[in-house]
Amino acid sequence: MKYETLENKFKTREEAIRMAVRISQCKPFIRQAINEWLETEVSPTLTVAAKPGWGNGKEWEFSAEDLMIGYGMHPLDALLFLDWLIADDESCKNALMYLDHPSTPHRLEMTQDELLAKLKPEVRKLSEALLKKRKQNYDRLERYYNEKLKGKEIYHD
Repeated sequence: MKYETLENKFKTREEAIRMAVRISQCKPFIRQAINEWLETEVSPTLTVAAKPGWGNGKEWEFSAEDLMIGYGMHPLDALLFLDWLIADDESCKNALMYLDHPSTPHRLEMTQDELLAKLKPEVRKLSEALLKKRKQNYDRLERYYNEKLKGKEIYHD
């Protein structure tokens, strides 16, 4: 399956491009599992072993199914989490502890323009600089996507 297929799975092109770049950075067997899930839409069953420190000196295994059932993750999120687990198991452990005890997010009922109008000038300036940086980062990712990923298979032998 090609990276362009992701554009149909997300609300915006930006989300699809960010996800395409993220998937391209995954381990090959994770990309293969993502590709299989995209083609078949069958829940992934991939299992990854964590470092022995997780299970009091014993090897600890996580599967995509465990993450989907136990933590309510979407199949794609579960596979990406397994890739993250391989790279940084301590951060994953902390994230799972948070997911066990989620807090209720605060909802802000105003537009970004209304919010910026209420901010102090120095805070507004900082916010605008951060938004500009985000746009530059996205432009860089889009160039990378168009040059390196567009037209390519998510996983190939």
